[in-house]
Amino acid sequence: MRVRLTGARRLSLQVMAIISMLGAGVLGATGPAQAASGLAGLSSVAQAEIAAGSAAYISEAQLATSGCGVSCDGRDPQTFKIYYNGSSYYTCGEDATSPVKQDFRSYGGPVVEIRVSARCRTAWTKLDSGNFNPTIKSFNLSGALRTSESGFIQGLWTRMLNNKDLLAQGCAGSGSIVYCTTAKYRG
Repeated sequence: MRVRLTGARRLSLQVMAIISMLGAGVLGATGPAQAASGLAGLSSVAQAEIAAGSAAYISEAQLATSGCGVSCDGRDPQTFKIYYNGSSYYTCGEDATSPVKQDFRSYGGPVVEIRVSARCRTAWTKLDSGNFNPTIKSFNLSGALRTSESGFIQGLWTRMLNNKDLLAQGCAGSGSIVYCTTAKYRG
């Protein structure tokens, strides 16, 4: 079960998670001194967006080897910013492709796409119609469900999930009717 937090509690937890990830080297630094210097080089706007949870700092070296990992779980691929220096950033939607696309229209369903970002190593579901609820599912390579995100955020897509060394499956549902891509995309 996923719990959604709002307001000051969410911001406080996000700031604590960022501080923890910086200290652990998850956000591109290898220790507290390097983490502080990495963020110190960022613009004040970037630092504020990172503190607010609407952006992350990830070094280009980490992106090349790991993508943005769980930092991107549950984020909008079109608006969540990945800062890599100063005020330079990109969004995962910028390099998105659709390696898996399945057409369920002949069965009364939508076209379901698994959208992926090679740079971020993330995946999300996009539909061609708003008549169904989209879901992106993330599986471990063993086949066990890791997590999922459902519902539109803007337009016709879901939030994104980490897809490095994982499997992604796109689905669309309406009541008891669910259409899922036959293929899963391995990131």
